[in-house]
Amino acid sequence: AAVLAFVMIGINPNSYKPEIKQLAEKQGISVDISGDLGWQFLPNLAIQVGETHVTGITQSIPDTRFKSASLSLSWKALLKRQIAVQSIQIDGADIHLENQQQAVAATAAPIAGAAGQTEPEPEAAGFSLSIDRIEISNSRITFPGKTGSSGGSLQNFALTITGLNLTGKAFALETSFDYRDPSLPDALEISFQSKVSVNPANEQVAVSEAMLKLSSPNRPPVKVSFDLDLDGKTGSLKVPALLISSDKLSAKIKLDINNLRSDIQGLAQIDIPIMNLREVLADWSIDTSSLPSSALQEFGLYASVKGSSKAVVVEDLSLTLDGFSAKGSAYLNFTAPKNLNLKLAGTKLDISRYINTQVSSTTEVNGDTPAMPVGSVFAPLLAPVAWLEGGNGLIDIKLEELTLNTPDIKDLTLKNLVFQSRIRGSVFDLTTLSADTFGGSLLTTGEINLRSNQAKVIFTQKIKGISIEQAAKAFGGEDDSSDPSVITGILNFDAQGTSKGLNAEQLHANLAGKGQLQIKQPTVTSFNIERAFCDIAALVGKTEPAQSGTNQQWPVGSQLTDLEASFKLKGHKILLDPYTTGLGNLSLRGKGKIDAQTMTFNILAVTRLNGDRTSENGCVVNNQRIRDKDIPIRCKDSFANAGAKSCGPDGDIVKQLLQDAVFDKISEKIKLDKEGTEAIEGLLKGLFGR
Repeated sequence: AAVLAFVMIGINPNSYKPEIKQLAEKQGISVDISGDLGWQFLPNLAIQVGETHVTGITQSIPDTRFKSASLSLSWKALLKRQIAVQSIQIDGADIHLENQQQAVAATAAPIAGAAGQTEPEPEAAGFSLSIDRIEISNSRITFPGKTGSSGGSLQNFALTITGLNLTGKAFALETSFDYRDPSLPDALEISFQSKVSVNPANEQVAVSEAMLKLSSPNRPPVKVSFDLDLDGKTGSLKVPALLISSDKLSAKIKLDINNLRSDIQGLAQIDIPIMNLREVLADWSIDTSSLPSSALQEFGLYASVKGSSKAVVVEDLSLTLDGFSAKGSAYLNFTAPKNLNLKLAGTKLDISRYINTQVSSTTEVNGDTPAMPVGSVFAPLLAPVAWLEGGNGLIDIKLEELTLNTPDIKDLTLKNLVFQSRIRGSVFDLTTLSADTFGGSLLTTGEINLRSNQAKVIFTQKIKGISIEQAAKAFGGEDDSSDPSVITGILNFDAQGTSKGLNAEQLHANLAGKGQLQIKQPTVTSFNIERAFCDIAALVGKTEPAQSGTNQQWPVGSQLTDLEASFKLKGHKILLDPYTTGLGNLSLRGKGKIDAQTMTFNILAVTRLNGDRTSENGCVVNNQRIRDKDIPIRCKDSFANAGAKSCGPDGDIVKQLLQDAVFDKISEKIKLDKEGTEAIEGLLKGLFGR
């Protein structure tokens, strides 16, 4: 009772306002205590502080207001008419952060007055801090936003620190708050608790039994647990195991970082066990409806990352995605000249899993396909080229198999796919793009120069043993009822070309090149060239079936001998000039044009009969003039409508043959001299319009 009376009568807390203000000003802090200071005796001896405003004189301290505070005092110091604060309780604080410097100051403030190994001597004014416990409740911290916009805030902020000290002994830390941001639809509830030890003398910080929990409405909570050791003298940070869990998600991360104050070096290991990624994304309200239901059913990742602030090496990279697995490594050099080296080897990858084949009703009605945005063709290349900033890169990707099956492309399978490239500044060298497909193989090499506004492309393309029929079926469109191929056979192809542009249309329009092609065992499936020749021969002379006594039965198509051709590439067009092939005793040569844009063809076949019959099952031609003459046949149509009527005699060949036949008949009946011959020929030319 005597002590309480001594305290209440002998010490007036309000008398310390000037000393508190003066002490704060020495630290660059302005304190305005508008409320009263009063005594509190239960449960502990403390000074009650009314409404107070704290701000930084040099704007290094955040603007802070609080409704009330309780400063727990030391009895020993109080008997000496001195105030030694041992714990602080603050309620209703409102802290406004304007910059990063203020955020650092606010974070460091709780431990600035932490208890040391010995109780500090009070200042001359009789006021000192030796804080053992800090409690903050019902508070708010706001952050600055972009110019003209509001920033985020921590609502319902609470902080409790028990046993606070700077001697290296562990003390308990617990905090919770609701994080609100204009960019987030809902508030994010965050809580954190751990044991912390701080030793400024040895520059060491240790965090143990840490548990971070993040929750938001309609989403599963995320829990993160870890231990942490920070050694300021050696500049090392060690996190033996950081565990992340959230319903169906789990991950483990290990960190070992050195040289934090200079050239940071360290090791990070990331291990995400196989999980259903689609369900995890759905739990977090991330829309995956644009992907087929088969996508993202299985996902797993492991990677070991070593590096520094100058370079990073990714080793033992292992990825699992929906039955596909890949292993690889990567090297990135961040200093000029930058360098990138990526290697990846994988198993079978089915791209169809990630392509939505459903066509919207708008597309079905209008029949319009959105134009490809400019630059989209080279978008995957622009990112690494831009990052390298004139440096070099190597990319090496190998897949056992790549498959694609959509309404437009059916059952496309590329086996032993190899993609190897080199980046030199703004030049992308495609050193190898090869695969086995359609019974054969393909190889593409090239160079893409991205320096100018229009990308310049130089390429070579080699195709060996490709089945034209299989390729036509794969790219034949949605209708499976008809064979989309006009020609079947085995294709060998060798071409070189150039182009320029930023999208597919520009690249097609500016395409220029040349090459050689060979089709082994070619078959024209939609029309019979031999029948067209025999029909022409029958117009001017007698023909008979090659097999006497039988009705002529013509197959639908034409089986040709191996076709050899030179060609040119010009825009969307393929120009054949010349080509040679044959059929039975008919030899064929000529030229042609195939338009990939309009999907049409215009082929001239100059036929010549060697012998008296076209083939064993063809027709016998008795007219000697036809056997000794080039008969041109033109095949002209669209691929969709190609058929028996697509081929017919070209130009005035029929008129010429009829004229020759009539002249031969007249010559058999009448002996003509030179003048008579000229007269008859002139008459026939007039009759036939030649």
